[in-house]
Amino acid sequence: MSTPPVSQRAPPEILSQIFRSTAPFTRTVGSCQVPIAPWPLSHVCKEWRQAAQCDAMLWSEIKIHIKQTPRSRGPPLSNPEVAYPLAALQTQLYLSANVPLSIEFSAPIYSPQLRHVRALLETLARHSQRWARFAIDAGGVDSDDTLFGALSVARGRLDALYRLSFKGWDWPPELRDIFDAPLLRDVTVPCGSPYLELTITISWSQITTLHLTDIVCPDTLLAILRQTPKLVDCTLDRFLDAIQVKQAQPTVTLPHLRRLSLHCPEIASCFEAPNLAFLKFSLVSPEIDNVRVLLHRCTQVRGLSMISSCDCESSDVISILKEVPSVTHLELAVDDEEEMYHFVLQSMLLDNLLPAMTHASPNQQHDLCPKLNSLTVHLDSSKCRLDGYDPLDDNAHAPLENSLCDLLESRWNMEASVRALSSFRLSPAVCLPRPVWDRLEKLKAGGLRVEGHLEPVSRFGKAHH
Repeated sequence: MSTPPVSQRAPPEILSQIFRSTAPFTRTVGSCQVPIAPWPLSHVCKEWRQAAQCDAMLWSEIKIHIKQTPRSRGPPLSNPEVAYPLAALQTQLYLSANVPLSIEFSAPIYSPQLRHVRALLETLARHSQRWARFAIDAGGVDSDDTLFGALSVARGRLDALYRLSFKGWDWPPELRDIFDAPLLRDVTVPCGSPYLELTITISWSQITTLHLTDIVCPDTLLAILRQTPKLVDCTLDRFLDAIQVKQAQPTVTLPHLRRLSLHCPEIASCFEAPNLAFLKFSLVSPEIDNVRVLLHRCTQVRGLSMISSCDCESSDVISILKEVPSVTHLELAVDDEEEMYHFVLQSMLLDNLLPAMTHASPNQQHDLCPKLNSLTVHLDSSKCRLDGYDPLDDNAHAPLENSLCDLLESRWNMEASVRALSSFRLSPAVCLPRPVWDRLEKLKAGGLRVEGHLEPVSRFGKAHH
């Protein structure tokens, strides 16, 4: 008796989950690397291939990233159709049927055969009524008219668009209102003045999630934020230059804001968010007062993520933590762009901050983060060997053993009725001296949730030498 094919034994719902959880891979064709999921399935049986083609959601994510071809290499391939997956795109759009689409499209500065790039965009634009997420990065393309003109078909058809991300410095005037979409809520755009207000129109009043990059002028930034009364999640990063904020700048009130991430704290004092729950910011000593002003206005903050710069001291961090005794989640990191940041990390976290957060005796309440529930510390194990640290010496990292573990133990070895700490995370993958690792393992065995890829350093000895 023959066994029926797997596709006949397994329900279609199970097969769909199998296909969707399979890791995607890429295929390089000509000069173009095409990210593709396992849907071609040419390596499996006919029944499985047919089952995959019956699930339109498998085909709903489209990624087209055209590789840069330097001009110095001469003309592109003699057969440009091979380099640009137009036929594959048309097939994927057909198989995705009527489901919402998630699209990523990027083109480099030197894009050979722009007419083929335009053909891809025109094909996507004909299905714009299905766009749910659309991300385009074509800011350096030689001919903006060639690319953005192809999107003109999408105007007035973006009824399903929810998330938008774009770069492109010279959008044609006739496309200013192309992203007028009734369901648009999540936007990532550059904020270089006067670029934004001159080239694109967005209904800011309906936006709930906003990510502004390439910020030049704080006036432009604050003018946009004043138009977003429904904003819940806001990220402001990639300031192109040091910005100057007017002393008498009117406050921006965001009544529904819950999460705020600031790359540059100079503008922290410009915000008032009474319901802010999570704040992430770069800690720069000259701007500590601006952060304090914001925290005084935001009494509901429960989560803090602080990225320390090279001029930050542990006293700065401690002073901020004293402003928010109600904080329950704390993330600590050091600016990874600083060449000597590992010294700052050791000084900031190990020498002063962690001992200051450690309870002197069991069941003693501390005035620094007394309600701390979870702690995350971001390290970089690649810097372990710097400053004379020998990763194979079990006694080489006494500050970490005496500070970090003491902190965790003092907050964990308490009566359950007064204990607040429940989880600790160390990231990324970190090699720890055996005594430190043993103490963390003991805490895990006692019930503390310790997360991160942590291993005793003896298992990584060869990797470090």
